[in-house]
Amino acid sequence: MNEYIYTAKDQNGEVVKAKVEATSQSDAAKILVGQNLFPIDIRSPEEAGLKVRLQRFIQDVRPVRSKDKVIFTRQMATLIRGGLPLAKTLQLLIDQVDNKKLQEIIEDVSNNVQGGSTLADSLAQHPKVFDTIYISMVEAGERGGNLDETMLRLANQEEKSQKIRSKVRSALTYPTVVFIVLIAVSILMLTMVIPQVANMYHELGEPLPLTTKILQGIANFMTNYWYILIALLAAAVFGLRTYVRTDSGRAKLDRFKLSIPGIKLIIKKVYMARFTRTMSSLINSGVSVLEALDVTSKAINNVHIEEAINEVAERVKSGDPISKPIRNNPIFLPLVGQMIQVGEQTGSVGDGMDKVADYFEAEVDEAMENISTLIEPATMVVLGLLVAFLIGAVLLPIYGLVSSIR
Repeated sequence: MNEYIYTAKDQNGEVVKAKVEATSQSDAAKILVGQNLFPIDIRSPEEAGLKVRLQRFIQDVRPVRSKDKVIFTRQMATLIRGGLPLAKTLQLLIDQVDNKKLQEIIEDVSNNVQGGSTLADSLAQHPKVFDTIYISMVEAGERGGNLDETMLRLANQEEKSQKIRSKVRSALTYPTVVFIVLIAVSILMLTMVIPQVANMYHELGEPLPLTTKILQGIANFMTNYWYILIALLAAAVFGLRTYVRTDSGRAKLDRFKLSIPGIKLIIKKVYMARFTRTMSSLINSGVSVLEALDVTSKAINNVHIEEAINEVAERVKSGDPISKPIRNNPIFLPLVGQMIQVGEQTGSVGDGMDKVADYFEAEVDEAMENISTLIEPATMVVLGLLVAFLIGAVLLPIYGLVSSIR
């Protein structure tokens, strides 16, 4: 007799998990049917153990997506606004979340909250999922007694940030796919077609045209020394990634982002939208201006803008209104300082920044749509030029050979 682990449903539709002894899986199924159970899954302990390990591996590898975090945050806001205590809210959300990794995190947060910790402190133990902006806003919401409103702001902010990231990714998807196809076709031509053309010329004793000779040299190198090419490419990628992780490398990369010809203004608008949206969310949640500047500087992901924000914070500490150092610093677009100044005069700096964020996000959306429209014909032009070059290097020499034979 062997032991099997089964999952089945009883007559009431309830799921039952237990063990049964039988000579085979089919025999185990018959036993369960005889007990008025409907078998869903029957496995040996070895198979069940492997399945569990595989599921755990997938859960560990699968990250917590931005979408998962938005759903969790919005559901929490709704339940808290409905009058449920925080501990009960977290317990309910454990079963509502699809992402297993996020489920485990919520369960840990729930246990900590029931043990007396604040929600902000409990979330801070998972920095890979909940960043400093999220923690600071939750902390402010707990202090101000408006945690439900704060969670709604967090969900809205994350959705808008995700929308901008999706627009950028969508604009880059088409040219990336075309570029990969071009590389694949070029490699195929160089390694299979060009050698055949060169052999034809060699057999007929004709000299190779210049373009074909250049491509033959590239093809020979790729065929005979492909491992050197891969090693050089891997070394270049590793060296570049290592360099950009250094302070000087990151500074140069961030400076390059702000000076790319043609799209530098769009990139700056993305940063301005991120700056004003984050500041608005923090200030409207009850975080002080200085604390909001400190949190935002760490989340902006550009060392030069981070330095500019820190300079603004120093001026604010000295007694200046926040709009003055922002207007005087060229790294900030003029509209940012102007709208913040209006907000200071009306006593609504957070709302002023929120309007600026809406404006820049709309500008970025429009710019991304325009770029997407222009990328397709530009890519087709590049593709046409490459095809023309390959035709000139492959077909024209063949026509030349035919003409010489005649």
